[in-house]
Amino acid sequence: VPLVTAAELTALLDGVEAAYSAGNIPRALENLEQIAPAAVDADDRALYLRGKMYEAPGALRNIKNSLASYTALTKRFPQSQYYDEAAKRIAYLNKFYFNIK
Repeated sequence: VPLVTAAELTALLDGVEAAYSAGNIPRALENLEQIAPAAVDADDRALYLRGKMYEAPGALRNIKNSLASYTALTKRFPQSQYYDEAAKRIAYLNKFYFNIK
């Protein structure tokens, strides 16, 4: 039994994306956290949005969480429309945050 229906998840993610686009990262993350973790982890768009939000500048920035979300997306959803952008973000984050020489 799904925790939320596909339509409900889409509506919830639309709200998350709207808050993010408006620059309200705290609200976007709060809205995303209200969605069951299993539903977020099973949805490529949710993982992509979570990665973007944790990468965004601000008090809630968490590069490790961002990298984890993008990595989960690329491993679980190789055919995702967000795959290429997530792969680019992984390379960038690794280069500039984790593999600094």
